[in-house]
Amino acid sequence: MKRVVLEVKKLSKYFGGIKAIDGVDLKLYEGEITAIVGNNGAGKSTLIKTISGVYKKTSGQIYVNGKEVDINSTLDSRRYGIETVYQSEGALDSFDAPANLFLGRLKPLKIIFGLEIHIIIIYIIITAPVIKSIGNC
Repeated sequence: MKRVVLEVKKLSKYFGGIKAIDGVDLKLYEGEITAIVGNNGAGKSTLIKTISGVYKKTSGQIYVNGKEVDINSTLDSRRYGIETVYQSEGALDSFDAPANLFLGRLKPLKIIFGLEIHIIIIYIIITAPVIKSIGNC
C-alpha cells in the first residue's frame, strides 16, 4: 500500500464572503503524479497557494507524512518539503522540472557581462531525495 505524503481535510479559504475553496479533501500518495483540473475560478490556484503557504487557510487540516502541520508561510511549506511552480509563466522551458522547482530560490553566483550566473546543480544535489520522483516526469 502506498504511503500518503500529503493530505488535506475540510480545507477552506475565504476572502471575506467569497468561498474560494470550501471543505476540500485531498490525498497525495508517494510516487504518484496528481493533476488538479477545473474551470477558471474553480479554486485550483487557491488550493495550491493555501497548501504552499501563500494564503493562510480559513479552516481545515493539512497533514504531511501523517502528521498535522501548521503552514502559515511559504517558508513553513518548504520546511515540510512542499515546493510550488506557479503556472507556465513561472517556469523556464530550458530547465527541467527539478530545476524549475527551485528557480525562485536561486541566488546569483556571479554577474558577468551584466548576466546573473546561477548554480542550479547545488540545489538539485542537496534536495535530490525530495525531488527524485519529480525528476522523472
